[in-house]
Amino acid sequence: MSAFISYYLIKIVPLWGLTLLSTCIIYVAPLIYIKNKDVIDGQLEHASEIISAQTTQIKDIAGERTSKGLESVKHYTGEYAAKAQDLVGSARQKMPATVRGDQPKPTIQENEFPAAPKSEPIQEKPQDESADGQLPAY
Repeated sequence: MSAFISYYLIKIVPLWGLTLLSTCIIYVAPLIYIKNKDVIDGQLEHASEIISAQTTQIKDIAGERTSKGLESVKHYTGEYAAKAQDLVGSARQKMPATVRGDQPKPTIQENEFPAAPKSEPIQEKPQDESADGQLPAY
């Protein structure tokens, strides 16, 4: 707040005027507090009570909303866990026979694939190379 006030005051009052004003406030503020100590302390205590009441109210509201959210998350988690278990159970019933130990008949025959090469491929030399092994300049 003081930065906001000093920002606008510096446009109107020169720097030496601001330093004089701040010095006066520094020396006068304790005197004002000593004279009005009871009133100021009462106001501070009242503000403290209001702040603590607001804080407890916010904590209570946050606790209620958190518990409602937690209950809904538990509910949805239970629903989706049951759905996932149903899907896993139905998928286990549809598993192929290989898992059970039976060998299914292959649907692809071995003669449908070409024969694999039995020797290494031979690398051919490029035709653009000159006799000494260097590429021609363009």
